[in-house]
Amino acid sequence: MKEEGIDLVSEAICSGIFNDLGSGSNVDICVITKDHVEYLRNYQLPNPRTYISSKGYSFNKGQTEVLSTKITPMKQKAVLTEGDFMEE
Repeated sequence: MKEEGIDLVSEAICSGIFNDLGSGSNVDICVITKDHVEYLRNYQLPNPRTYISSKGYSFNKGQTEVLSTKITPMKQKAVLTEGDFMEE
């Protein structure tokens, strides 16, 4: 049962990786049971990065040119009138 759940979640995450170009390249899964939490980091690597800089990446502030800025004020504030508020 646990393995079936992990496989289902893994398949769903892989779908996101391959159908959304900005979704990353690895599958991390967290299994939560009544007694403990199990983190499965890098459970799958279906789309590994082909190039990684050995020096890393460092971009100075202001290096990317801003072509335009537009601030649109909110027309109306959203207010929850029905349902349950989430706990904080």
